[in-house]
Amino acid sequence: MKQAKKDALRKCYVGDYVFFGKYPFEADGTEWPIEWEVLANDGKKALLITKYGIDNVKYNEEDEDTTWETSSIRQWLNGTFINIAFNPLEQSKILATTVITADNVGESFDKKYHTKGGNDTTDKIFLLSLEEAKKYLRPRENVYTREISLSHREEIIPVEICRWHISTTENAPEGD
Repeated sequence: MKQAKKDALRKCYVGDYVFFGKYPFEADGTEWPIEWEVLANDGKKALLITKYGIDNVKYNEEDEDTTWETSSIRQWLNGTFINIAFNPLEQSKILATTVITADNVGESFDKKYHTKGGNDTTDKIFLLSLEEAKKYLRPRENVYTREISLSHREEIIPVEICRWHISTTENAPEGD
């Protein structure tokens, strides 16, 4: 997920697809253009999500409670990924965005939960929050899955449905 400022994007409508950046999707490192879907566009900036899965990256490398702010995937997206996928000119067109990670409060299977969202961050590349996923994704898409054809650099993995991450912290029983 990212917000990019680019003349071509000003002419795009919600639901359009644009190519921006390249990524080594193939096992041999062959780079292909990254295809993005326009989720929102106010004429000055656009909110985009990749059409296909980019890579197989864990939300957090350590098996411990974490928030978006301290997650491994945030570091990967705004470090490794942005530097591999975008040249300096493209990087300059990606706007820094304040990512607000609200607490996740609710009830599931007769258990109440209140998971702290952590501190807000400023990122160029970010994951949708649960609320953003509900707002922007079409009803045919499950909040946690999206149809893709994924190629991983170490192994080509054709899949029809891929689980993907959101920035909202997972549910933890109240009091934990």
